[in-house]
Parts: sequence; structure tokens; C-alpha cells
Amino acid sequence: MCCCVWALVNVTAESVRERINVSADEALDDIVNRFINVAAGTVGLELGEDVDASDCTSAQAEAIRNLAAIYCACRITGGSAAGLSFRVGDLAVNESSSTGPSGLSGNLQFLLDHAVGIIEKLKDVGFRAVTA
Repeated sequence: MCCCVWALVNVTAESVRERINVSADEALDDIVNRFINVAAGTVGLELGEDVDASDCTSAQAEAIRNLAAIYCACRITGGSAAGLSFRVGDLAVNESSSTGPSGLSGNLQFLLDHAVGIIEKLKDVGFRAVTA
């Protein structure tokens, strides 16, 4: 008999800020926490299930951190973000984009690509109850 233990995690403001290397002064906890909740909502919509950023799987947490980091970067730089799309300066990226310039925008593209990849893998995972 196989027993799988899923360690649930809590996405923190600090874990989001370190994705884009910003301080708590640049991205206050209350703002980052709002972005975490929005990102959890986006991940949940993409997966078709409720996702709680304070009690989620490590894969869900990775996607949430990445999206919340993008939202933070957009706010700090005067850009905008919605769901899996964002705009920072001249860079406009959506979930179907695959390339972007280097620097901050390249990092944001990486974070988005990584989040989308995680979400796609989670969509493919099927859970079924097995009775013995």
C-alpha cells in the first residue's frame, strides 16, 4: 500500500519579493499579500478549483509566487497586470508569448513561462480515489 503525503505550504510576501529582488519598503506586505490572493485566484481559475495561497501544494505555490512577483514588478515600475498577461513599459506579455527582452522584463517573462508551465502540468494531473 502506498501512502503519499502532500506537504501544504503558505505563500509569503517575502517569498514573492525575493523572486524579483525587491525590499519590503519597495513592496509593502499588505500590497504583496493582495497580489498573492489575486494570483491564487488566477491559478484557481486556470485549474478550475479553489486555491488557497496559505494552504496550497508546492506546485501551486510556485505559480502563485511567480504571478504575484510579476504583479509587484508591474506596480513598482508603473506597468499593469491582469491574470496571465502584463505590461511593463514597452514590454507587453501574455500567456502565449515565448520571448522577451533581457533584464527585468526577461525575468518577468521567465516567471510567467514557469507559472504557465506549472499550471499546465497541474491541469494534466488527474486524481482518482482508489478503494482497496
